Amino acid sequence: MPGLAIIEGRQIMEYREDIQVLRGLAVLFVVLFHLQAPGFHSGFLGVDIFFVISGYLMAVMYDPARKREFFLKRAARLLPAYCATIFVTLLGAAFVTTPNDFFQVAHQALFGAAFLSNVGFWMENSYFDKSAFKPLLHLWSLSLEIQFYLLVPLVAGLCRRYRPGYALIALLSAGGCFLAVGVSPSSAFFLLPFRLWEFLLGFGVATWLGGRWQTAGRGKTIASSTALAVLVTVPLLALDGNALGFVAGHPGLHALIVSLACGTLLAFGLPRWAQAHPVSHALARLGTWSYSVYLAHFPVIVLFLYQPFSGTLLTAPDPVSALCLLGMIAACSALLFAGVEQPFRQRARGIRFSLAAAVLTVAAIPLALQTQSYLFPARERLIYEAWFDRDAFRCGEMYSLLHRGDVSCNLTPELAASAPAVLLVGNSHADAIKGTFLSVARSRGIAVRFIVQNTPLMAGGRVGVEDVVREARDKRVEAVVLHFSPGAVSAQTIGRLVAALAPHRIRVAYLLPIPVWQQSVPKMLINNITDGVPLPVVSSSGYSQRQRAFEDAVANLAGPGFRVYRTDQVFCRPVCQMLGENGRPYYFDDAHLTATGSEQLRPVITTLFDELGR
Repeated sequence: MPGLAIIEGRQIMEYREDIQVLRGLAVLFVVLFHLQAPGFHSGFLGVDIFFVISGYLMAVMYDPARKREFFLKRAARLLPAYCATIFVTLLGAAFVTTPNDFFQVAHQALFGAAFLSNVGFWMENSYFDKSAFKPLLHLWSLSLEIQFYLLVPLVAGLCRRYRPGYALIALLSAGGCFLAVGVSPSSAFFLLPFRLWEFLLGFGVATWLGGRWQTAGRGKTIASSTALAVLVTVPLLALDGNALGFVAGHPGLHALIVSLACGTLLAFGLPRWAQAHPVSHALARLGTWSYSVYLAHFPVIVLFLYQPFSGTLLTAPDPVSALCLLGMIAACSALLFAGVEQPFRQRARGIRFSLAAAVLTVAAIPLALQTQSYLFPARERLIYEAWFDRDAFRCGEMYSLLHRGDVSCNLTPELAASAPAVLLVGNSHADAIKGTFLSVARSRGIAVRFIVQNTPLMAGGRVGVEDVVREARDKRVEAVVLHFSPGAVSAQTIGRLVAALAPHRIRVAYLLPIPVWQQSVPKMLINNITDGVPLPVVSSSGYSQRQRAFEDAVANLAGPGFRVYRTDQVFCRPVCQMLGENGRPYYFDDAHLTATGSEQLRPVITTLFDELGR
């Protein structure tokens, strides 16, 4: 098998078809995962394969005596197709998306142009969350690669001159990753310090092993065959990308297994029986196209399936649509490969093209935003803006990472430590009212702590009754305020919490769930305006009827240390409202309040604090 050749004292990699096979396999996994193909539940592990391969190739390609040439070649290789993808996606989105969704694309394009897509998405939410519209989500991995390229000279020097230090950094990165996936999965997923170990694994294989083990032998055949079997089967296992912890989360145990298998194949090469197989030749050809396929496929899927207010749709509605989608992916990949990736690989030409595409992208964003503002009436624009009418997520991404183990965060650090405090406990619905809740509390000089995790007291959540009681006692709060979505927490759990807090004289206030809807509220409002689709009518009595059993069970818990506050009467007068008199929606989706909607609860929250102060 071709491996490494030594020319003028430098390692030069000869063509290795097996690496193209691995690339083809990786991009196939990713594309089929994004297409929601049955059986490819964990196809996102293909990206881990790419990271290990990238580390391996950088070790071979980098020459300390030719640093400038290395970076110019990398730029000419990657940037033309990368920048073209951003520009064309932005252009296409400007014509097919609504203002709220296009603004998200523009935001992603700016981060992409700065090679910080991974940071931009880390600041927003999970890779596996599809509620936002993210046609450029896949650029996160390429931003990581480009950031790693900037570290290659340092990595190469460390790897060749101080191996213990290199190994220590790789172990610290892996250890940090596996710890972070238990507290902040999006940080472990998106940020380079927690992904560096995968690149370093490939880099180390190339530097220390090279091609010396790629010789025939029974041991080599067994090792490479085992690694190939692992690489093919692990991404087919059902892995929950949103799970916490090293074993169930990602990047965790499965990413480690896949990365080690990939490193083994890079060291040993493919087994001979696999090299001659027709599937390997097909995958090698796909591997040659892998960069263009990876860049083109995701925007094609997301834009083709686009529906306003529906987030990132990935499942084709019928077989005909699925076939059309596959055809479009193939056509766009071929066009990008033949029209951009190949012709612009020459350094000067490719860099000039990339700069032009990047400048056009940045210049097109304000123009497109301004154009869209003229295309939609002011009444509709207010509805589209609902998506952005909300506060930052819970305690912030950095908090759980920097304060590992904290059950709650202090949302009012400006207040003295001696200030009276309350603990806000709830899921995303509590997060949605956080801004108004904080405003009322601050006006009274009351500190607010907020549970860090998004599923406290809920089935399967990591923060149970005992944890909330301990946190309330340790932080010396005077009251615990609960707010959840309908059905998220049981009356029995609330009763256990009230009983457990009573001996500590900590009161409990429960804001009953707000009215929720069957569909996205902004979507229903737009359909009503543009197509005359009638809005659903829900009365206060109708909503109460659906919640009757739960409300009765909670009412039975009432006592000196527990009070219940209704929220439906604020929104249902008597018909439940979707938007205010100013035309701004109360919800940014089907169930979560906007900041405007949260403000409607100010009188209820004010009453709650008044009664807590008595």
